[in-house]
Amino acid sequence: MATRSSTSDSDVWRLDATKATLHAPQLAAGIDLLNPCGGLGQLLFGNEPIKGFALGVNPGTTAALSKHDLSDVYVRGSDLVATYAETNERPFSLQVYWRATIGVQGALLLDTILSLQTDLLESFPGLAVETELPAATAWLLPKEEAVATEVAIPCNLPGGQTDSLLLRPSQGNWSYAEMTHPEDRGESQIKRCEGDSLLVQVQRQLGGGFLEKGVIRCLRVRGVFLPRENDLELATKCLASLVTKEPPLTV
Repeated sequence: MATRSSTSDSDVWRLDATKATLHAPQLAAGIDLLNPCGGLGQLLFGNEPIKGFALGVNPGTTAALSKHDLSDVYVRGSDLVATYAETNERPFSLQVYWRATIGVQGALLLDTILSLQTDLLESFPGLAVETELPAATAWLLPKEEAVATEVAIPCNLPGGQTDSLLLRPSQGNWSYAEMTHPEDRGESQIKRCEGDSLLVQVQRQLGGGFLEKGVIRCLRVRGVFLPRENDLELATKCLASLVTKEPPLTV
């Protein structure tokens, strides 16, 4: 694996070889870039540890990402960037940006930007973004003046209904909102995790459309850890700020 720097730091990210830690207002987390499926784990909201992980990237093929696929990793400002090479089993390269910025009312926005490219004349690459966190209830967030709606766990949500979701644990002073840009949305599944019924898995299927050689496709998912008070209102504002962003041609 070739990397630009074995160690690198920014205001929010610290990188040591293939492991990175996030140090931001209200939230700390860690990630092993050799296992992007594990997402941002070792979560700490204020002084409160949170079990599980957020924004894991699963290539959606039978060939999981491995240490041999990680070709580059670096920190640039608010971005932690990892590049995974194209393989015979997975005919597209994948560059993942985990971006940490401050949004409305001081909320920490965790944007996962997925950049897909292929050397094939045509392909249909798809992948999944997965989160596993404690949750007692799940809510579909409103658009404009609509009202938030509680959804059953488990449930399947077709594309078009999965822009934004909020998870509330039975205990703790936090909630977690996750949203897909409307142009990138696909089917989602919410279910209890096997072996730990307190954890809920949110899996978002993204991509899968036609992609030709030389074209870069970018997909976007945002996660936000929020204070429990007024969580639905703040989460809706975080969604609105994502929707108004111009889609990246490249990252």
